[in-house]
Amino acid sequence: MASEKTNSSGTLSRLQFALLEQGETEEMNAETAMMRVCRLCKVEKPLSEFYPQRHMNDGRCSVCRECEKRRVKENRVQIKLRPKMPPERKVCPCCKKMKTKEEYCLTRSRTDGLSTYCKECLAVKNTEAYRKRPEKEPTVKHRVCPYCGIDKPASEFYRELKGKDGLSYECRTCRTIKTAEYYKKRRLTEPAVEHKVCPSCGMDKPAADFFRARKNKDGLNYECKKCNMMRCKQWTRDNPERYHELNRSKSARQVASGRMKIHRRNWAKKHPKYYREYYAKNIEKLRELERLKMLRRNTRKRELPFDLTEEDVVDIFEMFNNECAYCGSKSHLALEHVVPMKRSDVPNPGTVRGNLMVLCRQCNSSKGTRLLDEYFSDERNFRDEMKEFIKGSGLSTEEFLARIKSKLSMLGK
Repeated sequence: MASEKTNSSGTLSRLQFALLEQGETEEMNAETAMMRVCRLCKVEKPLSEFYPQRHMNDGRCSVCRECEKRRVKENRVQIKLRPKMPPERKVCPCCKKMKTKEEYCLTRSRTDGLSTYCKECLAVKNTEAYRKRPEKEPTVKHRVCPYCGIDKPASEFYRELKGKDGLSYECRTCRTIKTAEYYKKRRLTEPAVEHKVCPSCGMDKPAADFFRARKNKDGLNYECKKCNMMRCKQWTRDNPERYHELNRSKSARQVASGRMKIHRRNWAKKHPKYYREYYAKNIEKLRELERLKMLRRNTRKRELPFDLTEEDVVDIFEMFNNECAYCGSKSHLALEHVVPMKRSDVPNPGTVRGNLMVLCRQCNSSKGTRLLDEYFSDERNFRDEMKEFIKGSGLSTEEFLARIKSKLSMLGK
């Protein structure tokens, strides 16, 4: 019969079937009887008309589905109508200071496109809120993950204050897989737009002027390459210790995992002639950089001040006409300290512009650790090439020494 319902033991009687139908209808009536008033439209609707929300008491959102969809559409329209360019300056309501837009976080949901508080105040507020957060211990020792269906201990779930049991909805493994799949879908091989407005400089630039960012929807970084590099350089100058610490930890991780060796090997295979061509083109520049590194290293070992840049090195060589200050030679030139670093019996200014001059290898060796006055006090210290150079200049030894000192004083200004 069509009205009969079967089970494992056989058919049910008419009385049993009627009782079953009565129980099912009572359960359906109980579900439909649970009503709720929407917070926006003030209409009483069944719970099935509300989106689920875990942290609510009844597990449902306070706004019905229709009102929520309408509210989301209106917000999207308002966000599109908002000005794309944030203001140049803004007052932080926390510290009461007028700050530039670079000192605020970019926030699309705000009217002006900037965060309410500046970065410094926002970091302080987030730190305080994190410290004051209530410590909620899990109320269960194990739970079934709804994605993989495995009963796992509480340690296999993330802690979440919003959860009823203090644990995340899915286990750690499933969340990692979900996150990887989400970003894999968003990855783009080519940028989705041909040009874009940089929020930092406010200029409309082509996609080639932006770094690639696969996680972003348009496939490009939010600011252009120039602004990004300027911001990174400024952060590096402001936080040198943190920068070196991050670099050391990153290098240690790459070396420990073996990725550094693999990356260098693959790069060398793709560019077999790069280093030879680069060294051949920039041999002089590399030599100057190596000299500068050695000077910095030796100065720091003796705990003396160091204030010398590549531009200072160029100025020193130009001041002495790219030749030895003693003999006029133009080969095997190097920077020599006027007051040697080994001399501790006299005030030593260290490696600075006014304490350096250009000498060839032979004159540098003949000078040794003597000062200028000590070296020029006895002409027996002079090399033959130096005597000829002084004679050809038409100056006496005292005048020649005074000319060198005047050049050093000009460099020291």
